[in-house]
Amino acid sequence: MQYELAPYPGAAGMMPRVDLWGQEVIKRPAVHPATDFLFRLFSPVKAEEHWPDDRPVLEQNLDRMIVNWNNQNPNDVWAAEGPSWRYGKQGHEQYWTPEEYHELSILAGKRTIRALNEHAARLDFDHPLRNR
Repeated sequence: MQYELAPYPGAAGMMPRVDLWGQEVIKRPAVHPATDFLFRLFSPVKAEEHWPDDRPVLEQNLDRMIVNWNNQNPNDVWAAEGPSWRYGKQGHEQYWTPEEYHELSILAGKRTIRALNEHAARLDFDHPLRNR
């Protein structure tokens, strides 16, 4: 699962492409042309099966855990957010430059992975609970 971070208003086209775990978002080419919609709709083979997920296992499991939580708790969905584009005190806020924000997103994601790695053995990725 890949993510795009929402920019602050007026920053269209300037957002860095970094996922929650600090990894660059890579756009892969489509396996099938858009014209074979019906074939893909009824085909028992999914296109994703042809593209191995080369990310670390913990990142894959955390993505799966978020999807499982949202599927199991439709009235309490959770959507992760990246760092804020703004910093400073209210009324005196400033915005990160795209380059600064890109670096911040990478550092925040890597810190998150390090922190979650220490608790990974206690996480149930298939049946997540709010208090874990």
